[in-house]
Amino acid sequence: MSKRPKRPRVLRREKQRVLAKLGEQREKLARLDAGGAPDRPRVLESPAQVAPATEAEPCAYCDGAVMLESHEAATLAGRRLRVAQGRCRSCGRQRTRYFQLRETLLS
Repeated sequence: MSKRPKRPRVLRREKQRVLAKLGEQREKLARLDAGGAPDRPRVLESPAQVAPATEAEPCAYCDGAVMLESHEAATLAGRRLRVAQGRCRSCGRQRTRYFQLRETLLS
């Protein structure tokens, strides 16, 4: 007796579960990258670079475009950082990126 083929709905749900698991793993990796956590901020030259840097990186979950919602200066763990809040246009997940401004020496 042969095995029945899987129905389209079953195949679609299996694919969704695999993609969701992959997306979660990619988000974990993105948190380990520069800018993914307050203890690993990405270094920029000026606050004007925060928006382009945030929107240049795709969503870690689905590779969609990220839209900057807000960014503000904050002191976290004794460090002065820029915290950027973005949201993916495709999946709607929120993404937080951390930036540190390079100190310029006045001569």
